[in-house]
Amino acid sequence: GMSENVSENISTSSKDERDKLISGRTPKKTVIATDFWSKSFVKYSSDVKAVAEIATLSKSSIADVLECYYADIRKKDGGMYSKNSYFAARAGIQRHLSAAREDVNIFTDPEFRRCNQVLDGLLKDKKRLGLEPAVKHKDAIADGDWDKISDYFA
Repeated sequence: GMSENVSENISTSSKDERDKLISGRTPKKTVIATDFWSKSFVKYSSDVKAVAEIATLSKSSIADVLECYYADIRKKDGGMYSKNSYFAARAGIQRHLSAAREDVNIFTDPEFRRCNQVLDGLLKDKKRLGLEPAVKHKDAIADGDWDKISDYFA
């Protein structure tokens, strides 16, 4: 039967190899962005809000700091970040917090509703003030090109 062939299909993996599989799931640029934004948030928490370890606070206390952080952060030149940078910041901070504790989700937990509304309002203000460049769309695909595409996939 099948049972006698099972051992031929098994190799033994080390914990180190399995750890590499886990760490390899996250793209390098994501790791770099997470590192940047989490350090920025931790530094802000410490320097501006006098919080020693942000991840140890209650959800509502983290949300209070996050609300101020979104409104206060600026680039080195004093300008505001792009919309995608704010989204990257939020995602990086979520990854940082969830590495420390699994019970925090700054996207969906009700304690974070207000700080997310502050971020949303900030981005809408930027757009209203013309500080967020409009999306640059590519030219529409010409009819002749649609025909070539259709023929190609036919």
